[in-house]
Amino acid sequence: MAGTAGVPSTQFELDYIQVPLIFKIYLIEGLNIQAGPQFGFKVHEAVDFSPASGTNSFETDAIKDFDMQMTAGLEYKLLAALFVQARYTYGFSEVVDNLDVHNEVLSVGVGFMF
Repeated sequence: MAGTAGVPSTQFELDYIQVPLIFKIYLIEGLNIQAGPQFGFKVHEAVDFSPASGTNSFETDAIKDFDMQMTAGLEYKLLAALFVQARYTYGFSEVVDNLDVHNEVLSVGVGFMF
């Protein structure tokens, strides 16, 4: 978030290890839909806080270590081992105490199955 003169600004860098539990339902040969919970465990955080008062402190204890998420997506197998997929993930947990901030991810991928 960029701040203007006299207004505090904060930038968060949060790194998670994501553990998805994805269920697939095959609609037709090669095409499936996916959905399930995903559990995020914070492994690193960096906070850049620039308050209006000029001090440079922020309570990082307010940043939660765990994030409960829901994932949904589509996958299509193109060839014998090549596939493409798209997933959307929304975090139900507030990332920071007392702020309405949630993780949200849209991912697109290409893969090869061995």
